[in-house]
Amino acid sequence: MVHYDISPMEGSSAKDLDERRLEAYFRDIYKIDYPAEENKEQLLRNASLLAELDGKLVATVGGLLQFSLFADRFLSQATISVAGIKGTDITGEVVQKKELAGPLTDQIDAAISFMRLFTPEPLVVKDSPRREDTLAIPLDVLRETVVNAVAHRDYSILTRKIHIYIYTDRIEVQSPGRLANTLSLEMLPYGNSAPRNIFLVKLLDNMNYIDGLGRGIPLIVRKMGKRAAFSENGEMFCVRLDFAG
Repeated sequence: MVHYDISPMEGSSAKDLDERRLEAYFRDIYKIDYPAEENKEQLLRNASLLAELDGKLVATVGGLLQFSLFADRFLSQATISVAGIKGTDITGEVVQKKELAGPLTDQIDAAISFMRLFTPEPLVVKDSPRREDTLAIPLDVLRETVVNAVAHRDYSILTRKIHIYIYTDRIEVQSPGRLANTLSLEMLPYGNSAPRNIFLVKLLDNMNYIDGLGRGIPLIVRKMGKRAAFSENGEMFCVRLDFAG
């Protein structure tokens, strides 16, 4: 089966991939002096960043998603919409909203920063001699939630993007695509994994954004308990993180 994340993108080319990001990736991950490679096109093909389409070399979906500064020109759905809302439902006042585009790792970092901005703090830690500043939702939980949404969403759904809503009492993350393959909601807390985007998972693993071991959801469940809930709503996979129990 050909996965969508390594599919060739019609109308694109190697010029749509950012040379500086490619150089840093091959230097840091594979210890390759990328600009000195005699056949860069072959290297990019071997790395599944380029593929042939109708006799021409074009960028792959995954190549554009991580190494293009303007992937949304080809994949308008590959963005994250974030909004801080005053209230507990979608009709509340929108305090701030942003559309996050660019390489996936940039989107992840920007989304986490936005979530931290609207997540309540500080909390008083019991049995502590002093007040400790912390988030109502642990930072690693925020990180795993966003990374999972980006890594496992269905990019072939052209009309939907990732939405992150920060309400007064909770965060909701909606990601296009129901659970892939044989996964069910009941299986998630036990580390079961069936990645939809094997190539993207590999890229994010190489860049230390994910470890590919299926530990993200179990970590969320362990740290959040009943304050975390997972559901499927139509073609969307949803994660709810409550600020209080």
